[in-house]
Amino acid sequence: FHGASSGVDPSLAFFKQPILLKKNNIGLLPGWGIGKSGLSLYLIDTGSVSKTFGLVEWFKAQVLKPIFSKYAESEFFAANDIVVQSVERNGLIPFDALMKVSHYQIDYFTPMIPESFRKHFFAGLNNGRFAFKICGSGGGGYMLCFTNDESFTEKYLHEEGLRFTKVVE
Repeated sequence: FHGASSGVDPSLAFFKQPILLKKNNIGLLPGWGIGKSGLSLYLIDTGSVSKTFGLVEWFKAQVLKPIFSKYAESEFFAANDIVVQSVERNGLIPFDALMKVSHYQIDYFTPMIPESFRKHFFAGLNNGRFAFKICGSGGGGYMLCFTNDESFTEKYLHEEGLRFTKVVE
């Protein structure tokens, strides 16, 4: 471990529900599931392993850079906020906001994406049918894959030899 944890990942696994974090308020979103959003979700095994500490230190250094912070606030956090607000309001996940998150991550969090996996991020952005999101500190392990075209995405994942599991509600 890198010395500090939000505890969100283990809590998600324990409660098996989305958790909404707002400033000093934490709550569950009971009854919500990915299927209600009109999307499918996959957990992808990148086949890579990394040490969390180095990536966390890299991220902390990046945050101190004005260009990184500017785009994080105007692009990445803004797109994340759109997703969270939409899920909270009507249970839907705007796919275009997920694509923005994926685009930002491949552009600015490149070291957190295994080199052998980066082509898949670009493939999703280019075809517009699926978006990857880093899990945890990134660097390997697992990625989330959101799609608005399940058959196309499963075909792609199979053809690329990726190990994946569909997240079932």
